[in-house]
Amino acid sequence: MQRRTKWLAAGAAAVGLGPWLPGWLSAAGLDAWNTPSLRRQVAANEQEADRLSGQINHVTEQILAKERLAAELIAGRVTLADAAAEFETMMVTQPQVAASIRAKYPDAATDRERAARHVIDFANLRLADPAARDRLAVRMSAELEVLFPTTRPAAGRTVG
Repeated sequence: MQRRTKWLAAGAAAVGLGPWLPGWLSAAGLDAWNTPSLRRQVAANEQEADRLSGQINHVTEQILAKERLAAELIAGRVTLADAAAEFETMMVTQPQVAASIRAKYPDAATDRERAARHVIDFANLRLADPAARDRLAVRMSAELEVLFPTTRPAAGRTVG
């Protein structure tokens, strides 16, 4: 009985002091009248979390696809033209990435050329062996020259 009396006294004090201490009941989580608003906020937060999770999953899938594509390009199982087409498709779904790639290759005439040059740089960064990087650069320079005859060779650019 004594415990119940203490709880009742504390509750009465909280309710009695509430008007003189604005925000105190809310800060203590005792604003039961605000439950509908809080439930709406929780639902909105859950929707936002789901949206962000979807975006994270999409970006993760694109990174894995780029890694696989770069490995295929390095191994010679995919041409630069095919890899560039896939990278360009990925660029379309990520406007910020596309803007970054456009800024990185301002002298490229088209997004396809930018994608091709980005593919080369992306694949090059996956090679630790300098000799392998040199072989890839020679092969990619030849393919780049065929695809975009006015483009300077990939071997002459710095990888960044």
